[in-house]
Amino acid sequence: MAEWPDKSRLCTLMELRELRNLDEFGGIDGLLEKLHTGPAGISDATLLTEQRHEYYGKNEMAKPKTKSFLRLWFEAFLDTTLIILLVLAIISLVIALAVEHGENLSWLDGTAILVTVIVVTLVSSINTWSQERQFQKLNERQKDRTILVTRNGQPTQISIFDLMVGDIVTILTGDVIAADGLCIESNNIQCDEAPMTGESDLIRKSPEKMPFMLCGCKVQTGTGHMLCVAVGMNTQFGILKQAIITSTQV
Repeated sequence: MAEWPDKSRLCTLMELRELRNLDEFGGIDGLLEKLHTGPAGISDATLLTEQRHEYYGKNEMAKPKTKSFLRLWFEAFLDTTLIILLVLAIISLVIALAVEHGENLSWLDGTAILVTVIVVTLVSSINTWSQERQFQKLNERQKDRTILVTRNGQPTQISIFDLMVGDIVTILTGDVIAADGLCIESNNIQCDEAPMTGESDLIRKSPEKMPFMLCGCKVQTGTGHMLCVAVGMNTQFGILKQAIITSTQV
């Protein structure tokens, strides 16, 4: 796909959001042609799903690394009360083993405490691990939703996870934009871009003056169509999210 627009250049286009950068692609019409699409959307002949996903990525966001069960179990031992009990158990066992006479059963106290701590931490870790997995599954279901795109000239409902660079997305009032793109048709589209840019005023979108539309921003008014130019971790929202994940895991 050497003749296709470079992924990094498309990311830069959406980062800078300047018309002169768009002109380098030949404007919106030039970019439509380079992405093998048009107002009628991607056709069966130019769908190339695997190639588009391989080159431009899938419309999926990075997930924070989940903790392993062993990690959760280790962290359960960091509770102050449990640490005190562990120390007492060890001291009790050491004393019991140091004193060797008759039927000395004093080691049972230390062993009982140790077993109790292990059981408590295991139960706590299993509950946390189970809750994390359930939350992840629920979170994925909540994130998934259908959007309307145009393919082969026909309106088609797809999952946001199946959205590809080159798709023509139908924009409706109330939509949260599912990827970065360029407005190719606007009927008074105004977006709230505060989450991404901090701009408190609504931004009016038009193909001629302000076509840039950012993933994660809400369409407050208007309808129209958008050319998808970046998905998933290559959107400005995805790049920001990855930076946050990286900083919290350092």
